[in-house]
Amino acid sequence: MKFILLCLCSIPLFAQTSLMVRYDKLSIPVLLGPDGKKEKLDPEIVAFYKTPSKYELTINNEIGQYFEVIQLNNSQGGTKVRMIGFIPQNFEYNVKTQQITTEFLIQDKPYLVDDILSNPDEFELTRESGRILGYDVRKAIAKDDQGSMVVWYAPSLPQKFGPKDHYNFPGLVLSVEYFSLNESISTFSIKATEVMVVDQPVFKKLHKGKRLTKEAYEALKNEIQAKDRAFMNQGVDKG
Repeated sequence: MKFILLCLCSIPLFAQTSLMVRYDKLSIPVLLGPDGKKEKLDPEIVAFYKTPSKYELTINNEIGQYFEVIQLNNSQGGTKVRMIGFIPQNFEYNVKTQQITTEFLIQDKPYLVDDILSNPDEFELTRESGRILGYDVRKAIAKDDQGSMVVWYAPSLPQKFGPKDHYNFPGLVLSVEYFSLNESISTFSIKATEVMVVDQPVFKKLHKGKRLTKEAYEALKNEIQAKDRAFMNQGVDKG
């Protein structure tokens, strides 16, 4: 009986372990021509996107934060790449209340968007297994007519967190890859490079910005996109 009590007590202690996970993110854009075929990217753009972005996921009990680690890279000093549009940057999760706050950069201005954590219902949890950073992992996959998203999660790490918006899997997500249809090389990947147990996790503060509900964010997004389309189409029907 003492042995059983000891095991039962150890389970929640392990589940509450604080972790710091480091990830590398790679995203190679695909440029399609008028005929729908891939076009060659400018070498300067390719060099920019071949350098992985660094992220850190901090976990303490039911709270998680996924933040980009800002890097200064001299080799990119002359590269003129401006990120525009609706760019999600940092994430803060609460698996107890099932809330997520996403920090969006919209036309170079920060916004905080509150939403409910979604479940990975579109993913099929397979029996395929592997190992990442010494942890046994299982494969989950989601497919559509454009390609497939492959997620590898570690059931032995019961924290239901992961990079970006990949959470609520039955274990910590250590790898995410997207494959375009009929392609064997991923165009997008986020892969863990290190998993560390930490005694005193340090949480960052989200940038100050206007706080929006998901509905208000979608309305703002539609409004800006409509203005952009109107601007792009100015004069098209006049000539």
